[in-house]
Amino acid sequence: MEKLFRPNKWFVGFCGLLIVVFLSLQYVSRMRLQGLAQAWGAEIFTWDWPGQNLHSIGKMTKADVVKKTESDAVVKVTGTQTLDWSGAQPQHSETECGALLTFYKTNNDWVLGKVELQ
Repeated sequence: MEKLFRPNKWFVGFCGLLIVVFLSLQYVSRMRLQGLAQAWGAEIFTWDWPGQNLHSIGKMTKADVVKKTESDAVVKVTGTQTLDWSGAQPQHSETECGALLTFYKTNNDWVLGKVELQ
Protein backbone atom coordinates (compact mmCIF):
# COMPACT_ATOMS: atom_id res chain seq x y z
CA MET A 1 0.00 0.00 0.00
CA GLU A 2 1.42 3.36 -0.99
CA LYS A 3 1.14 6.60 0.96
CA LEU A 4 -1.49 8.98 -0.36
CA PHE A 5 -0.32 12.00 1.62
CA ARG A 6 3.16 12.96 2.67
CA PRO A 7 3.71 16.38 4.30
CA ASN A 8 6.56 18.44 2.94
CA LYS A 9 8.55 21.15 4.75
CA TRP A 10 6.16 23.95 3.64
CA PHE A 11 3.13 22.20 5.10
CA VAL A 12 4.91 21.50 8.40
CA GLY A 13 6.13 25.11 8.53
CA PHE A 14 2.63 26.44 7.84
CA CYS A 15 1.13 24.27 10.61
CA GLY A 16 3.86 25.44 13.00
CA LEU A 17 3.12 29.06 12.11
CA LEU A 18 -0.61 28.52 12.77
CA ILE A 19 0.20 27.10 16.21
CA VAL A 20 2.46 30.05 17.05
CA VAL A 21 -0.21 32.56 15.96
CA PHE A 22 -2.90 30.76 18.00
CA LEU A 23 -0.75 30.68 21.15
CA SER A 24 0.18 34.35 20.69
CA LEU A 25 -3.49 35.34 20.42
CA GLN A 26 -4.30 33.36 23.58
CA TYR A 27 -1.45 35.09 25.44
CA VAL A 28 -2.56 38.56 24.34
CA SER A 29 -6.17 37.81 25.27
CA ARG A 30 -5.09 36.61 28.71
CA MET A 31 -2.93 39.71 29.28
CA ARG A 32 -5.78 42.00 28.21
CA LEU A 33 -8.12 40.28 30.66
CA GLN A 34 -5.56 40.56 33.48
CA GLY A 35 -5.11 44.29 32.82
CA LEU A 36 -8.86 44.83 32.83
CA ALA A 37 -9.19 42.90 36.09
CA GLN A 38 -6.45 44.97 37.75
CA ALA A 39 -8.18 48.19 36.70
CA TRP A 40 -11.54 46.97 38.06
CA GLY A 41 -9.91 45.78 41.28
CA ALA A 42 -8.36 49.20 41.86
CA GLU A 43 -11.74 50.81 41.12
CA ILE A 44 -13.52 48.55 43.62
CA PHE A 45 -11.10 49.26 46.46
CA THR A 46 -10.86 53.03 45.79
CA TRP A 47 -13.63 55.03 47.43
CA ASP A 48 -14.38 58.12 49.53
CA TRP A 49 -16.65 58.52 52.53
CA PRO A 50 -16.87 62.31 52.86
CA GLY A 51 -19.07 62.38 55.99
CA GLN A 52 -16.45 60.51 58.02
CA ASN A 53 -13.39 61.92 56.17
CA LEU A 54 -12.41 58.37 55.24
CA HIS A 55 -10.62 57.64 51.97
CA SER A 56 -9.43 54.40 50.44
CA ILE A 57 -7.00 53.82 47.59
CA GLY A 58 -6.61 50.37 46.05
CA LYS A 59 -3.53 49.26 44.10
CA MET A 60 -3.74 45.87 42.45
CA THR A 61 -0.34 44.22 42.06
CA LYS A 62 -1.30 40.80 40.69
CA ALA A 63 -4.02 39.28 38.55
CA ASP A 64 -4.30 35.56 37.81
CA VAL A 65 -6.80 34.03 35.40
CA VAL A 66 -8.40 31.14 37.30
CA LYS A 67 -10.76 29.97 34.53
CA LYS A 68 -11.44 31.21 31.02
CA THR A 69 -13.94 29.99 28.46
CA GLU A 70 -15.39 31.55 25.32
CA SER A 71 -18.18 33.30 27.24
CA ASP A 72 -16.88 33.90 30.79
CA ALA A 73 -13.72 34.21 32.84
CA VAL A 74 -12.81 34.23 36.53
CA VAL A 75 -9.82 36.34 37.58
CA LYS A 76 -8.28 36.62 41.05
CA VAL A 77 -6.78 40.04 41.83
CA THR A 78 -4.65 40.91 44.85
CA GLY A 79 -3.05 44.10 46.03
CA THR A 80 -2.99 46.65 48.82
CA GLN A 81 -5.66 48.96 50.17
CA THR A 82 -4.59 52.18 51.87
CA LEU A 83 -7.09 53.74 54.31
CA ASP A 84 -6.70 57.39 55.31
CA TRP A 85 -8.83 58.95 58.00
CA SER A 86 -8.38 62.69 58.29
CA GLY A 87 -10.39 63.33 61.46
CA ALA A 88 -9.21 64.93 64.71
CA GLN A 89 -6.30 62.48 64.81
CA PRO A 90 -5.30 61.50 61.24
CA GLN A 91 -4.66 57.79 60.78
CA HIS A 92 -3.17 55.80 57.96
CA SER A 93 -3.28 52.03 57.49
CA GLU A 94 -2.36 49.67 54.68
CA THR A 95 -3.76 46.16 54.33
CA GLU A 96 -3.70 43.42 51.75
CA CYS A 97 -6.88 43.01 49.74
CA GLY A 98 -8.18 40.72 47.06
CA ALA A 99 -11.21 39.79 45.05
CA LEU A 100 -12.46 37.13 42.70
CA LEU A 101 -13.90 38.85 39.62
CA THR A 102 -16.20 37.11 37.14
CA PHE A 103 -16.34 38.59 33.65
CA TYR A 104 -18.83 37.80 30.90
CA LYS A 105 -18.20 38.32 27.21
CA THR A 106 -20.70 40.39 25.22
CA ASN A 107 -20.07 41.76 21.75
CA ASN A 108 -16.38 40.79 21.94
CA ASP A 109 -15.88 42.83 25.16
CA TRP A 110 -15.41 41.61 28.71
CA VAL A 111 -18.02 42.95 31.15
CA LEU A 112 -17.71 42.65 34.93
CA GLY A 113 -20.51 40.50 36.25
CA LYS A 114 -19.73 39.40 39.82
CA VAL A 115 -17.33 40.44 42.58
CA GLU A 116 -16.41 38.22 45.54
CA LEU A 117 -14.25 40.03 48.08
CA GLN A 118 -11.63 38.00 49.91
